[in-house]
Amino acid sequence: MLHLMLMLSVVSSAHSDDDFCYDEKHCDPYAWGDNYPSCHPLLESHHSPINLDHQLMKNQSLDSLHLEGFNLTHKGQWWLTNQGHSVVLEVGNGMQVSGGGLPGTYRTIQLHFHWGSASSNGSEHTLDHLRFPMEMHIVNIKSTHPNLTSALEDPTGLAVLGVFVDVTYLHNENFQSISNALPSVANKG
Repeated sequence: MLHLMLMLSVVSSAHSDDDFCYDEKHCDPYAWGDNYPSCHPLLESHHSPINLDHQLMKNQSLDSLHLEGFNLTHKGQWWLTNQGHSVVLEVGNGMQVSGGGLPGTYRTIQLHFHWGSASSNGSEHTLDHLRFPMEMHIVNIKSTHPNLTSALEDPTGLAVLGVFVDVTYLHNENFQSISNALPSVANKG
């Protein structure tokens, strides 16, 4: 079962692996604002993580979200790396996002995953205050920017699609090649 959410994200400063967590008081989301004020969960806007209320999620004034190239098999090198707190898949050209209220076309540059242990749910965000076992973020930069560094300087430079992933007994071919590669990136680096 997949749930899709769209967030325009503003990313401030970088963090190290020990700067954040979800379940320990010294580094949970309410402590994030101590080191990164723009990430405080009580701010009115531009914060993370967020709770999505399913009754408020549909905005009739927005046009359809357009995903181009997501249904195709892409040739070329894609790189999977373990960054210590997430596994990142850097993708090649050919995928882009537009519509849905976005102020332009955005080029997909990477996917990364947040997951929990056997005893905890790993999604960064919540749906009706419920966490999911995994959340995939599809990171896109506005096509007018040559790279992520440039996009970060623009308040509308990033569009991040979040997909909640639930555990099922059904086989999902779309995740198979990523699943097969995970043992090769078991350690950070």
